[in-house]
Amino acid sequence: MRNLVTIRIDPEVWRTAREMGINMSRTCKNALKLEIQQIIEAKQKGNYKSPSDRKAQPPILEPRAGFEPATCGLRGRRYNRA
Repeated sequence: MRNLVTIRIDPEVWRTAREMGINMSRTCKNALKLEIQQIIEAKQKGNYKSPSDRKAQPPILEPRAGFEPATCGLRGRRYNRA
């Protein structure tokens, strides 16, 4: 039995695949099988970090001047207009 799943695909990629008659379900299944096989082989060689290990690292953020909207510090405050 197969499971019904939902994935998000760029509209242009979806449109092109549909126009070309690509079976998207089979293509996704084959791509997942290939990815799984590559992960299994990498684990056997000992050079694979699980996705949870990669997520544990904090993202690198660079502060940029002017990135925040001018009113960001005023949100939630109430001012007396009288």
